[in-house]
Amino acid sequence: KISISIDDVVERWNSVEADFQRFYNLNPLSLTWRRFRVLLFNLVSQESSFYSPFMAELYEEMKQEQEFNEKTGKNIPRVSVSLDTAMDELGM
Repeated sequence: KISISIDDVVERWNSVEADFQRFYNLNPLSLTWRRFRVLLFNLVSQESSFYSPFMAELYEEMKQEQEFNEKTGKNIPRVSVSLDTAMDELGM
């Protein structure tokens, strides 16, 4: 999940303006706060200048988590077995 703060919006204001012009053909300063938020959070994240650094960070975190899981064996697929089969395999 991507978490965005007001500080993120302020820091990346140029990207916000660019996205609003590109996708909505609107000046974000002319909108109400509610309308601004709705439009901002409904931008297409893969194509958005504002969201691209957040998406890259999220992708990198997911990639690192997957690599860690592969190294530690946490990606081993689980197989469903009945209790009787499990007990037989354990010799009980």
